[in-house]
This record gives sequence, C-alpha cells and structure tokens, in this order.
Amino acid sequence: MTNMSGDWIGKILGTNNADIYVEISQSQEAVSGTVRINDPMYGTSIYDYKGLFQGQQLKMEMDPSPQYPKQPRLHTAIINGHRVQVQRGGTTLGHVSATGTLLQADRIEGKWSSSIATGGTFWITRATGTIETASEFKGPQTANVAFIMMSISNSDPSLEDALNALKRAAAQHGIQAVRVDEIEHSGKVYRCHT
Repeated sequence: MTNMSGDWIGKILGTNNADIYVEISQSQEAVSGTVRINDPMYGTSIYDYKGLFQGQQLKMEMDPSPQYPKQPRLHTAIINGHRVQVQRGGTTLGHVSATGTLLQADRIEGKWSSSIATGGTFWITRATGTIETASEFKGPQTANVAFIMMSISNSDPSLEDALNALKRAAAQHGIQAVRVDEIEHSGKVYRCHT
C-alpha cells in the first residue's frame, strides 16, 4: 500500500480556481487532514476531511473547519476620485466530496463537487520543497498571456502607472500582460493547437 502521508500542493479548477495545500495523515486505508484553499476570487478557506485510500483511489469528504471563522472581506475602491473601503460578507462554504486517482507515486488527479452546486477537477503532487517553474509545470496549460481590459484617459497619468504596475506584476510570474487595444488584429484572435 502506498503511503500518502505528508504535504501535497496543487490546484482546483472549475467553478472555483485556486491553489490548494493538502495535509494527509494515513492509518491503513483511512486518511484525514486539512485542505487549505487560496482562491483569488473568494479568499482563503480551511476544510477538515476524512476519507479512504483504496487501491489507487482516494475518496475524501470535507467540511469547513470550525477553527476557521467566516470573515468579511474588505476591498478598496476609488469612486469619483475618493478611496472607499467596501466590506463584502463572508463566503458561503459547503460540504465537498472529492475522488481522485493516484497516477504516479506523487500525483493525484480527480473531480470534486460541493453541496452549494460548485465543482470541477483537481490535481495535487507531493510537496518536495522544490518549486516548479512555468516550463516544468505539469498541470493544465494555457498560454502565458493575460489580456487587460482597462479604459485609460490621456488626462490621467495614474491610470498608465496602474497599467504598467499590472504588467510588471504579471511578468514576475512569467505572464505577458497586454492591454487588448495594444494589439491590432483582424481575423481570429485565438490559435488552436493540434
């Protein structure tokens, strides 16, 4: 039997797209632990889970951790030139079921669904202490280009500064950020790889 105990990192994809950190404790076929989710849209959450690892199949049932309180999120917005803080209520968390298959000794892929009608796929790999670069990334691949849709007035140089800050931040992660009106095109704006 494969020992699944340890730290795992990966991603969830689907209705939510997030980085995940999974701590697995194993006793025979029983597994339990914590899943930490960092969703750029909905923030962080922590789930406790119990499940089974039988053959090459991992089954987990997860519920929000009672140690993680529902927290409101604060956002800063500029409205009519004034900085305003807006508070959004905490995110609703539901029960999550996940089933995955051990593909290699250090990689699991599968599907997840929740009681609040969200779902998708996931993958996790055993955390080794090394960092994958974009060229070594084994998860789902997309082109490393982000399109920025942003209205920029020539009379407000701070907007150009904000655009350049977005481009620099994206470049630090290997992503080329391009304002959509910076590229002249006619015809298809996508390329299919066969």
